[in-house]
Amino acid sequence: MDSLKRVLLLGDSIRMGYQDGVKARLKGKAEVISPAANCGHSLMLRENLSDWAIQHQPDIIHFNAGIWDLGRIPGSGEGASRFTIAAYARNLRLVLRRLQRETDATLIFATTTPILDGPPGVLKGNCSPSPLPARYNTAAIELMNRNGAGINDLHAVVMNTGIYRCLCDDRIHMTRTGNAVLSAAVALAILGSERFSRS
Repeated sequence: MDSLKRVLLLGDSIRMGYQDGVKARLKGKAEVISPAANCGHSLMLRENLSDWAIQHQPDIIHFNAGIWDLGRIPGSGEGASRFTIAAYARNLRLVLRRLQRETDATLIFATTTPILDGPPGVLKGNCSPSPLPARYNTAAIELMNRNGAGINDLHAVVMNTGIYRCLCDDRIHMTRTGNAVLSAAVALAILGSERFSRS
């Protein structure tokens, strides 16, 4: 096991859905680890970096936060998102800074996957993609590009595969097809990273 790359997956329930597929695809090539907890929003990720990431000193960190950030605050109805785009970007900047300072890991940021908007009870095929993930992703991608982190555009993977094929009836989580295409995309990004290519 010592000769294997250590890969850490960080993220919310979307990550929890694809992680077993990533482990299977990287078997014999990498030791894939991840927190038992749902990593939630960007502030939660930021506050738990020591336990979830830094203590493990992985070779590669594939990380994401976003759906919880752009989601509505519980009890607020159709109110504001939990974090503004500016606050989201600030949290990600601080996450990135600590990971770069306190680990030697290759960093890959995964964009937030699409979600569907529509009235309660309406079938997902009659809903439209929310514009919010793309807006939050734009800010995150700009930040990662400025600071040398890799990008794994999982938002594009879902859209290119077909949002109605990939998303469950809850309009957020992945179907079996969605998890399969995401696990393939994550494994490919990890194997194509600098840490693997130079070994």
